[in-house]
Amino acid sequence: MFRRKLSSSDRLLHAYVDSDELHRIELNYNEHLQHGHMLPSVQYDYGRCLILSRFPADIIKGIVLMEQLIQLEYRPIDCCYMSALAHTKLGHYNTALQFTKTILVKEPRNVDGSELQELIHHKVLREYLFQVAVVGGVVIMIGVLISMVMARR
Repeated sequence: MFRRKLSSSDRLLHAYVDSDELHRIELNYNEHLQHGHMLPSVQYDYGRCLILSRFPADIIKGIVLMEQLIQLEYRPIDCCYMSALAHTKLGHYNTALQFTKTILVKEPRNVDGSELQELIHHKVLREYLFQVAVVGGVVIMIGVLISMVMARR
């Protein structure tokens, strides 16, 4: 069977942040938040850790933080990439593709963006083929049931 070489995007999709590191960065983020002086770099680090979490609720919070940073034009390519990665982890492939498209419009030769876009297309195709197989299986089962009923008559 054909096996693709794992890209950095592939590895990040299956990498998870250490809970101690997430806790440390969350404390730093909350400290800045309490003092009313949020540095974009602190928000980025926290958002990135949330996106690399195992929990969908954390990933969603990470997306919100990245989208705020995109509005501030802080590291827009990196924030778009992390948002695309997060949406891919959640299975929101169309939204993820919008972010990779934004990356590639701004930087057409961005390797990470194009690798992630290719990975998303691969996941969409695999999901589509699975759905087609399920529908095909259901159609076959219905056909078998109908032929069994007809044979009894």
